[in-house]
Amino acid sequence: MATLLCTSRYRSVFRLSDKLPAEVCSENGRLGPWYANTLSIDQQRLLHYMSSRTLISIIVWQRESRTAEERMGTAFADLLREFGVERTSIEAELQAMCTFVYARATDRSRLASMRDQMITAKHAVHRGRAHSPWEIMLALSYMPLASLEFRSSRSATFNALQSQRTALRGGA
Repeated sequence: MATLLCTSRYRSVFRLSDKLPAEVCSENGRLGPWYANTLSIDQQRLLHYMSSRTLISIIVWQRESRTAEERMGTAFADLLREFGVERTSIEAELQAMCTFVYARATDRSRLASMRDQMITAKHAVHRGRAHSPWEIMLALSYMPLASLEFRSSRSATFNALQSQRTALRGGA
């Protein structure tokens, strides 16, 4: 079980209550709770999910909202495979994300990181560097982030999941 910290725009699209709690469930995966927001670039309507720990972004189409979280998991697994993360680490993280508990997004620092990534995504599309959600995710994953001491979310995610693999093998 993981927490999905939803912005007001995300809650509106999914018709979630405005009275969601601000608490985070304690059973999040290695990447912590996830933030969820909408992302509009010209005529494209997308959903933007971001890990609170490593700031890795997952972008999926907004259409068919009833399958959005399932498609988020699929896109996340594909992105981790692209990074070279081992299958067992991917499966463990997906297992932690199999069910979401909804809460309000309140951490201004993480919301600011999400906003910065949204601006970068729009620039990537407008400058012709990204044409699909997949290309946007890849572009964002290599972006150096101040809150990660100017490391990329790709390297932070890979390191977090590598430490999980080491822990699963008993520190070897």
